[in-house]
Amino acid sequence: MLELNIQLFGGRGANFSIKRNVSVKYGRNSNIIIPKGTQMRNVIVIAGAGSKRKIDVINSLTKKYNGSSKNWSKRVAIAKINGRKAEVHYYQNKKDNIGRVEYKIKRWLE
Repeated sequence: MLELNIQLFGGRGANFSIKRNVSVKYGRNSNIIIPKGTQMRNVIVIAGAGSKRKIDVINSLTKKYNGSSKNWSKRVAIAKINGRKAEVHYYQNKKDNIGRVEYKIKRWLE
């Protein structure tokens, strides 16, 4: 049986605004820009720190960005981009002052 362990963040951790324009992967050959000020809502941890599931690409994250592997987490948020809602995945490491990296639009919701 598959067990899904999702940690919900309440209060201040549940939402954030993009502080700079971010280039996001979508599909194989295209990038989309998430504009500065875009609200990211309903943030949840799906792997890594705060979850029982391991991050599949943890070795490449620590090699590319440094930081301790135990401090990385993969998160999901909902954002409105160019008038459409999207499910956005990204990696985060706050404890080592790296922040959020490698945003990806997983799917469009409307």
